[in-house]
Amino acid sequence: FVMSWTPKILISMGMSPEQGVSTGILISIGGIFGAAIIGLLASRMKIFYALSLFLGLTAVCVFLFVAVSSQVSIALIVGLLLGTLINGCVAGLYSISPTIYDAEIRSRGVGYAIGFGRIGAILSPTVAGIFLDKGIAPATLYAYYGVVFILAIFLILSLGNAFYRSKKEQNFSLKTAP
Repeated sequence: FVMSWTPKILISMGMSPEQGVSTGILISIGGIFGAAIIGLLASRMKIFYALSLFLGLTAVCVFLFVAVSSQVSIALIVGLLLGTLINGCVAGLYSISPTIYDAEIRSRGVGYAIGFGRIGAILSPTVAGIFLDKGIAPATLYAYYGVVFILAIFLILSLGNAFYRSKKEQNFSLKTAP
């Protein structure tokens, strides 16, 4: 949604077409850095926590973006940051999925995870378009998506806690040779 609808929404909120497109370009450019940054962060902390941090910062950025959208220069900077964070979240999700499945079902599990992600990538802009057609204000729409990122934090932390707990139990159940 953010990647596809933001330029059009900004134009409808009063930005010039050039400013809206520039913001869209900066969101995409930010995405180039997102995967690298979350990768560096994940090398220093557990990926579930790194992803939760990215999700939280993304939610803050989404809410901030709405607040500063009338100030073009600040909106451009926040747009760049938003693109970085959103694509970092995607990279984080891709890096988590292989770790949570046992080897016997890993390829199927990762395939399903990617498939569900693609379904979300299709539905998100579609739902946004429906909401906009129904007259939902863009600021409200961004707020809805910000809430989704907040909910995702709790889901990822729950998944991470279950994952690390199961890994601990596996380590304790290993028998040592006499």
